[in-house]
Amino acid sequence: WSCPMTLVEKNTIDTDTSGQSTDIKENLKGFSFSAISTFKSCARAFEFRYIKKIPEAFNSIEAYMGSSVHEVLEWMYKEKQEEHEASIEVALEQYNQRWHSGDFETIKIVKENTTREDYYLQGREYIIDYYNRVYLTDNSSTLYLEKKFEIPMNVDGSEIVYRGIIDRIAKGPDGTIRVIDYKTGKVGHPLDTLQLPSYAIYIFLHNIDQQVELCYEDLKEKRTV
Repeated sequence: WSCPMTLVEKNTIDTDTSGQSTDIKENLKGFSFSAISTFKSCARAFEFRYIKKIPEAFNSIEAYMGSSVHEVLEWMYKEKQEEHEASIEVALEQYNQRWHSGDFETIKIVKENTTREDYYLQGREYIIDYYNRVYLTDNSSTLYLEKKFEIPMNVDGSEIVYRGIIDRIAKGPDGTIRVIDYKTGKVGHPLDTLQLPSYAIYIFLHNIDQQVELCYEDLKEKRTV
């Protein structure tokens, strides 16, 4: 469909066929990088997801594979926190269990000439590469995994909260705080979008005197950005 950016004007938006309006400020008490990205990409999608809160018709196989890989990487670092070095064999078994626990009736493949098995093997390859390339030699200490945070803000007299979830926060041997986000899709420079800089703001609010490093783990291209 077309996604006109003029769909949301001022502070109101049509919500039903009766012509009633709903104040956006009443429905949107907080926002996130995902919400901002959705609005910039398609205002109508933003309306449906964040204002009307209409559930999506299906989940994409790409998102499902990405979340499955994220869960395994989180598990690997939890093992390391408990001083249990995760083996690649057990990590792949974790991935296999997570993958096959999904409801594939609600997970759709849109890309032509690809199968569920293709995505399964792709995710498996991402885990193997990350394990060998990063995990085995990672001497940083994990501070947080899947860290949820909120930054309260005042906008035109209204209280609103910026929310996010950081995949991993680590501390290097030299004391540098490292903010890490895993990516299974397209990756740009960490400063090209609001995501990692906004995460850094949260870190600075609590660690004023420490150096902060922003990092994407680009699993698709097998590199650290």
